[in-house]
Amino acid sequence: MAWCERALTGGAGFELMGKRVYLHIGWEKTGTSAIQVFCARNQGWLDDRGVHYPLMGELPQHADLYWDLISGDASRVERSSDAVRAEIGSCEHDAVIFSHESLHLFEPKIFAEMFRGCDVRVIAYVRQPDVALISFFITMVRYGLVGAEDLFRAVRGFAREHVGRFAYTGALMGFVDQFGRASVTVRQYAPDALVGGQAVTDFMHLLGIDDLGGSKWPEDRANISLDADQLAVVLRVARGLRGMPEAEVCARTRRLCDAMLAAGEPDRARCVERFVPVSLRRGLLACWRDSFGALYDEFFDGRAIFDDGLAGLSGELYVGMDARRLEALVGVVRGADVLPEDQGERVLASLEGLRC
Repeated sequence: MAWCERALTGGAGFELMGKRVYLHIGWEKTGTSAIQVFCARNQGWLDDRGVHYPLMGELPQHADLYWDLISGDASRVERSSDAVRAEIGSCEHDAVIFSHESLHLFEPKIFAEMFRGCDVRVIAYVRQPDVALISFFITMVRYGLVGAEDLFRAVRGFAREHVGRFAYTGALMGFVDQFGRASVTVRQYAPDALVGGQAVTDFMHLLGIDDLGGSKWPEDRANISLDADQLAVVLRVARGLRGMPEAEVCARTRRLCDAMLAAGEPDRARCVERFVPVSLRRGLLACWRDSFGALYDEFFDGRAIFDDGLAGLSGELYVGMDARRLEALVGVVRGADVLPEDQGERVLASLEGLRC
């Protein structure tokens, strides 16, 4: 392809030899937003430490790079490759970070060509994949990117489409083949496994930065997931809006999700995956189980990091919430201005069915 040839010849003509690129490829729901927001907020602080985090576009993550790559449009990919190489070549620092939670979806050869001449270090975080997929589903609902009316049917249908997204082993081995095992670092996304107990401090440690003094931490948590009660209300409201165009339903549920999170922190004791049937979660795990051994052997010294039997889970099903929580969430719905005047009271009345 023309863009590949252009990348191999240096694109805009910048000298990239000797530059180190930290390529943070994901995965989704492993603290990537927290890392990206921290890096964007502390761009000057990182520069002072010899590491550059370019702001390319309006978002903290490198979303423009992702959208150009996923477009399949050769001219867009070429333009993005040139922009990335220009950013690296014009940077006065020896190390540059590029980060997006879905870069693992692309052929590693694309990045080998894009970063030709650089010392590429790939960083990836992996999480119990059934939990990651369920959390990813909630995020898609939150941002109005998928419609959903029933939790179990929605998760099952969503999983059929996205189970390949969390096939860690195959994707990671592609990066190993392209960049070498020593250049690919894979971390388990779990508090006990992370330096400092969370993703930001762990990521900084991988960059060789352990003293975070003087840095600015985001004022709010990044990319918060709804809890089971909040999601139950959102899904019930979405069900009540049937008959509207799907895009309009998704836009209204997004506004409602924003209002839910603005009104108060999710209840971490009532996380959604707790109420997804164990049988469904085991079915999801069966899609990946055969690849776990290779993942453990290659990146975790043979140590099993996932609970692929879901030992100790009771299979508790969601049966609703107490009256006080329901009243608070109904108040959020009333104030969010998401219900049509001619259907509002009917939808609000249906929420009473969520009382345990």
